[in-house]
Amino acid sequence: MFSHTDTGHELDLFLDLHSMDETGLPWGFLRDSAYPERIHEGAWITAGTPDVWVVARVIDIVAEPSGQIVHIQPQRGAGTKWLHLRSTAAAS
Repeated sequence: MFSHTDTGHELDLFLDLHSMDETGLPWGFLRDSAYPERIHEGAWITAGTPDVWVVARVIDIVAEPSGQIVHIQPQRGAGTKWLHLRSTAAAS
């Protein structure tokens, strides 16, 4: 699994940003995180793929039979614009 974006930043959660369920939010499996300890409700993370990624807020983590599902709310615009949010989340 890739753990860095195309710009060299760490990718916290690998997911398809076009995946949306009934919540209307993109989602992925916690097991697809290179850094599961960083994934918790309210955390700011980098999510997506190495080529297409965003900085996003973790909305919730839902236990399903297929695994723990992480819903995210991406920030609009280039991920590099929002990386400062991710660094402040490391302290929370």
